[in-house]
Amino acid sequence: MTTFLILFPDKTDDIANHVPNKEEASKFAKEILMTLDRIDCESETEISFEKTNFENFLTVIESLESLHKFRIGSYSLETVLRKIITNNSIRFIRNVTSLFDYKIKMNSFFEIDNIFYSKNQNRKLNRLDFRHCENHPDYNPAKKSPLIGGIGGFENAEKLLPSAVGDAKTKRTILINQDRINNSFFLRYENENFENQYHAFHIVKRENTRYIEDKEMLLKIKSNRKGIPRAFKIIEYRCKNTL
Repeated sequence: MTTFLILFPDKTDDIANHVPNKEEASKFAKEILMTLDRIDCESETEISFEKTNFENFLTVIESLESLHKFRIGSYSLETVLRKIITNNSIRFIRNVTSLFDYKIKMNSFFEIDNIFYSKNQNRKLNRLDFRHCENHPDYNPAKKSPLIGGIGGFENAEKLLPSAVGDAKTKRTILINQDRINNSFFLRYENENFENQYHAFHIVKRENTRYIEDKEMLLKIKSNRKGIPRAFKIIEYRCKNTL
């Protein structure tokens, strides 16, 4: 179990710097959601808040809202934050006496993303499965989505595997990532249940002489019933906020 303690600022000036206006308040709430989901989507993780620290943080948020009239849609920022917390697996503690693997300041999405990138280096790509390998004799384009780049595509997919994201809470054994080398198409990785090994293909289909996004397959990824929608939103958030 990898344990995280999330620490919140509880001084008015510090928090006011994060939420000077409505637009920044919305971004602020979004990053908290992505930070918590990034942890919660990994297997064997636990998120903790120190109860007094968190309640002091919300008290300051409430007073700032009264002053500046922040709203996110029809909700107050405090209501949005409480909803985000409710939707994640949070453990509240009264005193910080336990040892934690990581003590992280609130809104540290990319720091946490890098932690999991390092931890997931042991993932392996199956380079001997050619069923999706573009232009390979074993590849049947009528039945399989391609791994763009053929044999050379294995190296690219392997580099992107440690930063791919799934959702362990759904029990689904797939990961996704975005491939900026190939038109920012999405890559899908399927766990073969053997020594953390995956095979990969792009979520695309052929239209005349080019590939286009396979919208039907992406809808399944975004689906709450069969997909990993939180992972999809994490990848979108990462790409939108990375140069």
